[in-house]
Amino acid sequence: MSSQTLHPLLSNPLTAFILSLTQCVLVLGFTSREWPLRTLGLVPMLTYVYLALHASRIHHDTTNQLYLNILAGSTASLTLQYLDSTLLSRWDYTARGPTSGLGGQKSLLDGKNGQNRSVTTTFTSRLVFGWEETFRARSARSPWEVKNVPSFDPKRPHEVPTKAQFLRWAALRCLVSFFLVDLPNTGPYAVASCYGGAAGIAIGKFSAALGNGSLLATSLVQRTLGQVSNYTNMGSKTIEPDTSVDVFVIGADSNEKPGGLASTEVTTEGFLYDVGGHVIFSHYKYFDDCINEALPKEDDWYTHQRISYVRCKELWVPYPFQKNISMLPKNEQVDCMDGMIDAALEARVANTKPKDFDEWIVRMMGTGIVDLFMRPYNFKVWAVPATKMQCQWLGERVAAPDLETVTKNVILQKTAGNWGPNATFRFPANGGTGGIWIAVASTLPKENTQFGAHGAVKKVDADNKIITLENGKTIGYQKLISTMAVDSLVETMDNKELISLSKDLFYSSTHIIGVGIRGSRPERIGDKCWLYFPESNCPFYRATIFSNYSPNNQPQSSVKLPTIQLADGSSPPPKKQKKAPTDTMLSDSIAGLLATSMLQSTDEIVSTYHRRFDHGYPTPSLEREGVLKQLLPALQDKYDIYSRGRFGS
Repeated sequence: MSSQTLHPLLSNPLTAFILSLTQCVLVLGFTSREWPLRTLGLVPMLTYVYLALHASRIHHDTTNQLYLNILAGSTASLTLQYLDSTLLSRWDYTARGPTSGLGGQKSLLDGKNGQNRSVTTTFTSRLVFGWEETFRARSARSPWEVKNVPSFDPKRPHEVPTKAQFLRWAALRCLVSFFLVDLPNTGPYAVASCYGGAAGIAIGKFSAALGNGSLLATSLVQRTLGQVSNYTNMGSKTIEPDTSVDVFVIGADSNEKPGGLASTEVTTEGFLYDVGGHVIFSHYKYFDDCINEALPKEDDWYTHQRISYVRCKELWVPYPFQKNISMLPKNEQVDCMDGMIDAALEARVANTKPKDFDEWIVRMMGTGIVDLFMRPYNFKVWAVPATKMQCQWLGERVAAPDLETVTKNVILQKTAGNWGPNATFRFPANGGTGGIWIAVASTLPKENTQFGAHGAVKKVDADNKIITLENGKTIGYQKLISTMAVDSLVETMDNKELISLSKDLFYSSTHIIGVGIRGSRPERIGDKCWLYFPESNCPFYRATIFSNYSPNNQPQSSVKLPTIQLADGSSPPPKKQKKAPTDTMLSDSIAGLLATSMLQSTDEIVSTYHRRFDHGYPTPSLEREGVLKQLLPALQDKYDIYSRGRFGS
């Protein structure tokens, strides 16, 4: 049961306590010992205990945890009292005492005790009786009081200590228990994140189950650091929403600012470029709450409908491509429809699973769509043929076409509606995607964070559970969550066996190219969000119109900037000229923008940006699942290292 499935009243442990108290008082005061529903009443009492414990876990935080634990413990205590008083000892108002010896007390019904007693009955007297017996633990201050079970001192079973002695010994035992049991279990709990040397470390106490999630990496690290909360990262594995992490933080990141592959760079001219090119979307309320806490105002965000296209045959085909072949030229429509029909017929008789990604896309879409879009586009993305990739990674990433709908759309020349988890998305008004994680990091205590090269993870001594940072600082831990690339992690561990195993994990590097243009947005660009480019007339596979996400992603119109070059490579008039870049990847990309009609030859380029990330995307190769099935359990079971994140799992 998750917190979202409980009524707000039931998610409060005080409710469970009040319900259990009310039932105990009413049953003891207003029912007879023979009433059969006393036994059935144990079911709701146990339910109250569950609700109290569950609600205590949901509302786990540092400010009222003692209050929550007291309520949960009191509810459990009331249930034990109910079991003893109503079912075992069978206390009864008319008998004014126990009527059964099952609870270890002498029954009033033994012999002649308690029989035929004359008792005055009023509502108030019954209510008082029920209240007193509910809180009369061990029948204190009654003829049936249970004393010294077990005895305080086995050598002197009949000795009863004074109240001062009892409290002194109880306090001493609590202190001994704390130092022997609790304190050792509050040892270091670390979180490390590393992309190309970026790293984050957190110290604290871990008490969480690990599950699935989806958000960007280094940001996660920064949120997990220093909060009693439930947020983790994108890419693969995260902490489940109904878990708790007590974190006392020392945060380190080798980047100068938080964000990693989800950060944003600003050029000297004032253009913003996200290094990842992705937008935030989530299926998890706990993650949304984290983001909303960091950026709580309505004007912190813009909300957009995704407007996305595929550039094909000098046309803009709405995304997803396979659902909108109605927008292609007739010959390509025929090829795609033939392939889809063949694939549909083949699917009816196929009795084996696809062995690789290429076989999966052919079965799902047919050779027409595969040859025109899926194969060339995915080769650009992954830099390996589709036959060398497995297909377990797909999830929501690839839309399966419906032959009947596609056929209707082709005949009627209609387009399919928006599809996918990011059909609507939010984008920060200021600072790009990286601004989100800077805001999240700002919720952490400043004294517990450090940014810069000195925070890089240099060594992980997994046997002794010690992390060494670049500046020589060491941090011990009991359990470690790492969102470093797992191949980099095992290198820092200097574990020859795991290093050898990781050699079969492949990845592609990513180049982020940014081009700033003078002037207003042209009509040919319009309100497009991001665009896909499967064809060979440009080196890039995706482009984002970043100024459409927020007007603050570009300099204000009043800013005067010199022209670097025209889009066709020619020099601008001398009075505006600025030294043109010599970067081949950049110049090839500008040529690709011209070839795909993103730019016109006379457009003036006033800003450029280029950054390469060695670990851009993990390649879902055929070998990957087999490697991870050996590598991840070895890290977890032997070294208490939980590898998570885009490159961690």
